[in-house]
Amino acid sequence: MWALVPLFTCGMGTPLIMAHAARRLRSPLHAFAAVLYGLGIGVFIVAISAYDNTDLIPGWLNAIMTIGLFGSWLGGLGHALIIRGSVFQQYPQHVPNYGVQAFNAPAPPVQAVPYPTAPTIASNSHPPVHRPPQPAVR
Repeated sequence: MWALVPLFTCGMGTPLIMAHAARRLRSPLHAFAAVLYGLGIGVFIVAISAYDNTDLIPGWLNAIMTIGLFGSWLGGLGHALIIRGSVFQQYPQHVPNYGVQAFNAPAPPVQAVPYPTAPTIASNSHPPVHRPPQPAVR
């Protein structure tokens, strides 16, 4: 549901969920993306509120508004769908074991015991290296 916020809010909620993702992931790049999405929506809102008639909006501002709206709407939706797995990744929780086991908890894994082997016999293919004795250091 978190990833569909840009779709349901027409891109207005995209900066909020990207800021949330930046906080959870501790990512400055996602924080920068949240700022860009916020600027895109901010330009759209300011331009719409500044002009009573949308026919009076200059072409360059209309293009920036369209990029800001659809970039935050559809781009934010795609961005949120891509990063949702890493934002809500489940980390295994460390539960201290105090020697008490719950009734329904699975039994701990059994440690494998190595099979006994025969004593190791030195082979003749590699004779030992004889080194001359070292003089004692006094």
